[in-house]
Amino acid sequence: MTESQYLLSIYTCSPLHIGRGNSVDIVDLPVMRERVTHFPVIPASSIKGILRQHAGASFAGNDEAHTIINMLFGYQDERQAPISERNQADEYGESDVFRTPEKESYSGCVTIGEGRILAFPVRSMVGGFVWLTCPTALRRFKRDWAVDIDIPDPEIDTCVAGKDVIPDPNLKLAVFEEYPLDVVSHDISPLVKQLEPLCDNPLWQRMLTSRLVVVADETFQHFVSTATEIVARIEMDPSTRMNKQLFHEENIPCETLFYSVCTVIPSRRRYPDFQPGQFFSKLFPDNKILLQFGGNQTVGLGLCEIKMHSKGGN
Repeated sequence: MTESQYLLSIYTCSPLHIGRGNSVDIVDLPVMRERVTHFPVIPASSIKGILRQHAGASFAGNDEAHTIINMLFGYQDERQAPISERNQADEYGESDVFRTPEKESYSGCVTIGEGRILAFPVRSMVGGFVWLTCPTALRRFKRDWAVDIDIPDPEIDTCVAGKDVIPDPNLKLAVFEEYPLDVVSHDISPLVKQLEPLCDNPLWQRMLTSRLVVVADETFQHFVSTATEIVARIEMDPSTRMNKQLFHEENIPCETLFYSVCTVIPSRRRYPDFQPGQFFSKLFPDNKILLQFGGNQTVGLGLCEIKMHSKGGN
């Protein structure tokens, strides 16, 4: 097997909280962000962890489940593995097929990139909301996935958008949140056609043509920094049922699109019969799955639709 690449598009179906710990700022529990751009990001470790957990369920009932998952995502001792991964392993934590004489650690066949933002929803005076993107996000996607896409480059305080987001066609002005932006003339349909296949969500498929807006990098940075959801929550003392403290939590809104590039390489353990690409593809029946990322899963946060794309495929 040779090296192969896959693109995972991650579409949030509910608010997403992947936190970076406590903060002394106004928001007590902010989300993870890139240091330089301040764009929200899904760490590669979060994606890898949830895929490994999903693999445990996908290969349940397979006698070689723990070994397959180890080969894909890296060695983990049987005694430390989640219950869903455990099988009839030998004393080395390996099955008979891939038994080695020594107990050792090794890397997996799957390399996962961080989840980078591509489209971010904001309120709009017309239509309720739009998806914003920017030249930097698009250029990153073009570089990471090696595709040729149309990239408009609007100046600050302007945007490239369809006529459906303009309140008055005579003014050529669009209003997002409380900010008016001048709409410049540019055919955005080629970009829409290139981004539309990334997600099968009915909302994305139905509305992207009329709701995609390209803004300047500075404008996009402002919106992804200030237009996230801030939720006030109260910690309760379980013994007295009394309020302990009020805290504020930041969430990425639903309908946000991220992407992650994954590389699958031949086995590092020199097993010629092991085909990591085949097992990795089995994690995505019909090329898509629904998983939960981040914290607060028991209250419905982090539900994401993931679609897998292969080079030269869908």
